[in-house]
Amino acid sequence: HAGHLVTEFEAGALEGRRHRSLLIDTVDRDAASYALTAAGFTPGYREDGLMELRDERAIAHPDEVARTLVRADVPPTHLSVHQEDLETYFLRLVTT
Repeated sequence: HAGHLVTEFEAGALEGRRHRSLLIDTVDRDAASYALTAAGFTPGYREDGLMELRDERAIAHPDEVARTLVRADVPPTHLSVHQEDLETYFLRLVTT
């Protein structure tokens, strides 16, 4: 960016620009990944090993994800909606 304005937007638009995801952990990550994929989700993994769903449906309805995992006999041991913090957002903005 070399000191130039990268982008301009209204302050209220900031929330919509930050990445959100549903973070999940279970005792059997492979079985959980299979169950979630079969249910139409797209699981990925973070560097720390937690599963991550970026599907808007998963973020809006974490209860549906939990039910899917419980029905597949791999109940979640961790389930949380995560939103990118401001520092990470701004670093992503200026490095891309």
